[in-house]
Amino acid sequence: MKKIYKIMALVLVAVMLLSVCACGKEATKESKKSNDSIVGTWKSELDATKEIFGEFSSEFGDFTYDDGIMVTVCIEFNKDGTCTRFIDEKDTMKSLEKFIDALVDYVVDQAYEAAEAEGHSKEELDEEIQNRYNCTLEEYAKNSFTEMLDLEDLSNGHDECFYKIEDGEILFSYDEDDFDDASAWDFTLKGDKLTITDIEDPDDDYTGYYDFPIVFKR
Repeated sequence: MKKIYKIMALVLVAVMLLSVCACGKEATKESKKSNDSIVGTWKSELDATKEIFGEFSSEFGDFTYDDGIMVTVCIEFNKDGTCTRFIDEKDTMKSLEKFIDALVDYVVDQAYEAAEAEGHSKEELDEEIQNRYNCTLEEYAKNSFTEMLDLEDLSNGHDECFYKIEDGEILFSYDEDDFDDASAWDFTLKGDKLTITDIEDPDDDYTGYYDFPIVFKR
């Protein structure tokens, strides 16, 4: 199974925003004015159900989950022209754990049905799991899914970069002196609502990956 950071790659691209770089006195003054309006920490809940659930759907074809797996993405714009994107670990873990709990319930029921079909009772299966793994069937299933998703990688989901606001776009680069090949985000800003309407990246084609607009709130 892919690690959670890789599973959510399509979603996490949506937070690689970068901040202002001065290219001259006049440009610096204009950029700083635009930059001040976007400074702060922004959050957006992105639905990663399709990306994450897709990892399990082939193995659990009749399992359904309707609540949605929400990844809370944060972007922090700083006045010094730097930008940090990260995952709100607490909120995202809450959503992921809810999904895992539902998946565990399904797997446990399936395991009991399979055992009974072979002439074994639930108690016998519980005893076998306890003797072999020193835990309950529910604990074994939950530990397995948690390991598959590697939820600890959420804490490593930080990315620091630079951004530049220009002609209605936020340009992103890891080099504060070079935005020639930068990713570009079309955006609108109204008060505490930052709306991303399109993404252009010279290295990747993200067409169809997102349901635009993507809305961040400060």
